Amino acid sequence: MSQVGESRTAILGAGSVGGRLGRELAIGDDREVLVYSRRGEGLGRSSAAPGVSRMGCDTFMHAINEMDDSIATLVLAGEAGGQVDLARAALSSGMNVVSPSDDPDEVRDLLELHELAEGRRLSLVVGAAFSPGLTCLLISLGSKRFDLLDEVHVARIGTGGPQCARQRSRSTRLTTEEWRDGRWVAAASGSGRQLCWFPDPMGAKDCYRVASAEPQLIVREFPTLNRVSVKMAMSRKDRLTLPLPHLVVAPGDGRVGASRVELRGFRRGVSATCVFGALDRPAQVAAAVLAEVVVGIERGEAPLGAHGLAAWDSPEEVLSRLRQRGIRVAEFLGSAA
Repeated sequence: MSQVGESRTAILGAGSVGGRLGRELAIGDDREVLVYSRRGEGLGRSSAAPGVSRMGCDTFMHAINEMDDSIATLVLAGEAGGQVDLARAALSSGMNVVSPSDDPDEVRDLLELHELAEGRRLSLVVGAAFSPGLTCLLISLGSKRFDLLDEVHVARIGTGGPQCARQRSRSTRLTTEEWRDGRWVAAASGSGRQLCWFPDPMGAKDCYRVASAEPQLIVREFPTLNRVSVKMAMSRKDRLTLPLPHLVVAPGDGRVGASRVELRGFRRGVSATCVFGALDRPAQVAAAVLAEVVVGIERGEAPLGAHGLAAWDSPEEVLSRLRQRGIRVAEFLGSAA
C-alpha cells in the first residue's frame, strides 16, 4: 500500500468535475488543494473554497513540470485524451495519479503504466468517476455475495458536463468490445437494445451498447467472468444525433443521471442475482468518488500499480464514506415470482 504524509493535492482541470472536486477535498479537512486551468478556460466557481488555490497554466504538462515534491497526488480531471503522457510524467516525478477517463484506448494505455507505478511504490487509479468508478465499487461489493460470479452487466444514463458529453458522443461512434465466454468480442455501438430499470423516478429506459473502458477494468480484476457488458440509455433522438458531434448539445452538470449494476452467479449451488442502482448528478458523484480515492491513497488503502476501483479491498468502507458525502446507493430487493 502507498503511504504519504502531510501533503498537497493538485487537480488538472477546473470544469464540472475538477471544480467540484476541489471543494469536496477542502470541506471538513485541513488540506491545500491546487486547481489548475489552462489559459483562457476559466475556473469553475465551485472550485472556490477555503484551502483551494486556483492556478493558471499554459499547458497541463508545464504545470506538472513546475510542481514540487509537496504534491503527493495528482488528479487528471481534464478532458479524456492526452492523459497518458501526463500520468507518466507525474509518476516519474513521484506523484500518485488518479484519472476518471472512460476512453477505452486511453485506459488501456494508462493500465500499461502499472510497472512504472508499482516500481516507484505509487498508485495509479484509473476510471474513478460515476461509471466506471462507483459502479466498480458496487461490483466489488456484490461479488462477495457469490460463491462464483459469472456475469456483470452495467447500464447508465446521463453525463457529467460538456467534456463528459463529448466523450459519450465518441463512445457511440466506436466499435465496442464485450467479454463473452472468456474472450473479447467486437460489437457495433448502438446495437443490443435492452430495457433496463433504473432507480425511481428515472424508471425504465432503452439501453444500447457503447464503447467503454469499464469492461477492461472489470475483467482485469475478475478474469473468470463469462460475460461483461456496458450499455447506455438513449432515446430515439439521442441515437440520431449522438454520432454527429456538431449536433451534440453539451448539458450542464446539474442534470440527474443514474447507473445500474446487475451481477449474476451462483450461491450454494443455486443461481442468484444482485442488482444495485444509484441516482444523482454524475459530476457530483464523480467528484465525490475522486475525493475518496485521494483520501484512500493517503490512508494507504489504494493498491500499488495501475488499477480500477474494483481492485480495492474494502469497497464497503469507501461506499460508507461516500454516503457521508451524500452519495446513496440502492439495492433491488424484489421478487422473481
